[in-house]
Amino acid sequence: MSLPPAFKRLAATLAGVAGLAQAAPLLTVVADAHPPYLTPARDSLGGPYADAFRYLTAKAGLEVALKSVPAKRAYFLAAAEKNTCALDVNFDQGKAETVSYVAAISPVALQAYVARGNAAPFKSLGDLRGLALGTVDIAEARDLLSSAQLSYIPIAKPALGFKMLAAKRLEVFVSDTPPAPEDGPPPRRALVLTPAERWLICHPDTPPAILAKLRQALRAGLFAKDTAFIWDKYRLHGLFLETQASWERSRQ
Repeated sequence: MSLPPAFKRLAATLAGVAGLAQAAPLLTVVADAHPPYLTPARDSLGGPYADAFRYLTAKAGLEVALKSVPAKRAYFLAAAEKNTCALDVNFDQGKAETVSYVAAISPVALQAYVARGNAAPFKSLGDLRGLALGTVDIAEARDLLSSAQLSYIPIAKPALGFKMLAAKRLEVFVSDTPPAPEDGPPPRRALVLTPAERWLICHPDTPPAILAKLRQALRAGLFAKDTAFIWDKYRLHGLFLETQASWERSRQ
């Protein structure tokens, strides 16, 4: 059985880096699971973020090994262990002295959803007060809702949050990913929240030449135009186009 073109292109690029491996140290890149973008895969990580990162860094002549760890440990490892980076972390000014913030890899577009049929107007976070509120369990969402002094239920998987919304166990669900058809009746997007960005961070003693290659490889993040075939593979082409366009506008 022949491989689909998208798999062939990714495999060819990853294979090509083998001859360059001795020119640069192996980078261990750790990240927490973040479905559907980063998903556990045996001792590594899968999903469009993982595949796009491997593809772009391989093109830059870098060899990387991705490993799944909890978010807090990802920060610790990037700060403590040489040749170690952490992918898909939020920007924290307080940690900028202990790690190197290398490149923004993706936007975080948090949006509040309500069940279809709920026509109540929502103009600010204050309008969510007193409602049964759930949120995808990521730092940006937790920090935003906590700063507004809102009570919320953290939910690990967006799909579960949308199903709870459809079942009326939640009145509002905040997510960084849109609902999938299998998540139940399509909800209404009620409020767009403050955008942010996720980053690649590395150990502060990472060689400047390596950092330069990483910054060049990730200059358009994981939504670079030449990663479109990877997003196609995961049937997320629409999300890719929408995110790429909105992120480009916000960075101009």
